[in-house]
Amino acid sequence: MSNFLALHTGLSGVRAAQAGIETASNNVSNVNTPGYTRQRVDLSTRPTLQLAAGRLGTGVNIDQISRMREGFLDTRVRATSQGFAAADTRAELLQRIEDIVAEPETGLTGLLEGVWNAFEDLANDPSDTAARQQVLSSLGAVAGRFQAIDAGLSQLRADTAARLDDGIRDVNALIADVDRLNKAIFSASAGGDPPNDLLDRRDLALDELTSLTGATFEVVTAEDSSRYGMVDVAIDGQPVVDDDGVTTLALGADGTTVTVDGGEVGLGGELGALQQALADEGDLARWQGELDDFARDLAATLNAAHGAGVVDATGADGGELVHGETAAAFTVALTDPSHVAAGQGGGPLDGRNAEALAALRDGALPSQWRSSVVELGRATAAATREADASEALFTAATSARQGAHSVSLDEEMVSLVQFQRALEASSRVMTTIDEAMDVLINRTGLVGR
Repeated sequence: MSNFLALHTGLSGVRAAQAGIETASNNVSNVNTPGYTRQRVDLSTRPTLQLAAGRLGTGVNIDQISRMREGFLDTRVRATSQGFAAADTRAELLQRIEDIVAEPETGLTGLLEGVWNAFEDLANDPSDTAARQQVLSSLGAVAGRFQAIDAGLSQLRADTAARLDDGIRDVNALIADVDRLNKAIFSASAGGDPPNDLLDRRDLALDELTSLTGATFEVVTAEDSSRYGMVDVAIDGQPVVDDDGVTTLALGADGTTVTVDGGEVGLGGELGALQQALADEGDLARWQGELDDFARDLAATLNAAHGAGVVDATGADGGELVHGETAAAFTVALTDPSHVAAGQGGGPLDGRNAEALAALRDGALPSQWRSSVVELGRATAAATREADASEALFTAATSARQGAHSVSLDEEMVSLVQFQRALEASSRVMTTIDEAMDVLINRTGLVGR
């Protein structure tokens, strides 16, 4: 009896070692697979057998192939990922606004300096037609820059809206994927151990959902539940995956409002930053408003100063020099250089009005734009610092999770050697028992024949 027991004991060791080798091989194969969690073989001793000489061990059980997953590390990563995604997205958008404004290299500041210089040259020689034409040309360059900045900001708004729309589609696909994986995991778990590959795919989908929207979720742990092991997902408190199935997100006609089952929700993560940027008081509206305000104030100031002068060719008041209710509408009103009001009624050599226009460079207008540019720079720098700090937290959390969850080739090599030696030893045990049984069965009682 004991020989047969020992044979089965050795066999259990062989099977456990084989499972260990196969699991280590699977880990090594998936070392670069996104979302893969390192697996291990969970072993336990078999029940002992009571014999006359005492209790005898009967080998080893393979309990399950488990994932080396730590829930609190997932929680840390997801909590920091949504903050980093939101901060990084806002910093990126502000950086793009800075690039569009392009101060001081090719922005409005340098072009406005050209306008003031053109009026100075005209004040020095009001009879010079080329100086008059230079005034209109420099104003045309400012108008073109206003329109280019406005077009760039409008395109950025359109790109951001399209990115939000695409993101909503991605979120809805992820929600459907989580629901499908929930059902597959529940079905597979009913027949035995949980399917590690499906659990990894669901965790990866939950990571993406959190980064995109700041979604929260909860695993159903009540063992008597018909959804045991499934995950309920909510966005801003509104359920999107639960026992009723899937509820998708919808983007409103305004391009910024997001609803779940008719109720408005505020998103976190990357899409939340896009949603806030597109809002009426968001970054895009704010800086486009700053640009429009400056265009309007510049037009009003130039027209007031130009209207105080006299056109020598006609004797009429200067009138409008530019149109500019908004940055997009900023244009030069005059086409004839002779209609630039350089003087104040003192004849063809009177350049007092052009001098007054040139003196605007020392007024409030340039300071107004400089203040806007400086504030944009400060906002971008602050957003970048916040993104960097958030990235540091996210990187630390990710590194900690990778240390626990990811495959270490060195550790797997050790495991392979360990299980290889265990397999060899268990096989040797079975060989020894086989030899002993051969002697017992085939050779006992044959001595002396």
